Amino acid sequence: MGRGQPETSYPRAFTVGVDMAEVTYLQADGIIDRVDFGEIPPKVEYSLTTFGRTLGKALAPLCEWGTKNSRDVEAIMARCKARERRHAA
Repeated sequence: MGRGQPETSYPRAFTVGVDMAEVTYLQADGIIDRVDFGEIPPKVEYSLTTFGRTLGKALAPLCEWGTKNSRDVEAIMARCKARERRHAA
């Protein structure tokens, strides 16, 4: 979906690792389109809407930042988890 290309998939294959409730929300919010071809076996295409593509462009710099700073982010997350464990004990 990231490059505007439709994703064709059977529902079971698509749902592996994907929260279908989130997919429904993304569709309802106008971020993705879903086309059901009404075929057996089921054939469904998902694609980003124009709005979804603008969101992708907005998030790209954040993804780049996360990639460049992944070690620092991982260290921060480890410190947060350690604090949580100390407070839970």
